[in-house]
Amino acid sequence: MTSTKQFVIVLFALGATNCAGLYVTCPLSHPLCGILTIESGLASGVYDTLGVHGLWPETGKYGDSIEVTPLDKSFDKEGVLNGPASREGCSCWAELTGGEPTFAEHEWTKHGYEAGAKDSVNYFNVACDLATNGADGGPVGVMKKAIKAGATWDELQKVMKSDANYGRFVYLFDQEHDQ
Repeated sequence: MTSTKQFVIVLFALGATNCAGLYVTCPLSHPLCGILTIESGLASGVYDTLGVHGLWPETGKYGDSIEVTPLDKSFDKEGVLNGPASREGCSCWAELTGGEPTFAEHEWTKHGYEAGAKDSVNYFNVACDLATNGADGGPVGVMKKAIKAGATWDELQKVMKSDANYGRFVYLFDQEHDQ
């Protein structure tokens, strides 16, 4: 089994609460909420790149987020690969499939259809912005700095949990699958 070593960060709308039991309850002020999953890049194989894995609205058995469908459900391969997937910290969508959109298209059809984005490019841009914006480069920037300083997987978890900007939003480190 491939180790993915990912972080699940509750950042989407900065509103999800009550995360015990892997069920996300959205606050009344943010009825559309979910999680942002970031790969640490400390794994091997297709998960060896630091960056965004996905942005997942927490609907159905995962949470009480509302579902907001896009205006355009088509997958814009060129727009995604040349736009958000080409940005630093957001290239996982392209790299996981050797430049083919199979993974990105999966993320769009599985999660993007419920995320409130107007189209596929908007969905991936929002995910990338949540992961990389901020003076410190967002959660991806914090992780990149720690990894550059030699942080191991265990040390990276401590860094993220204690980070003043993002620590309170770190939801889960999946120990069973190192994600």
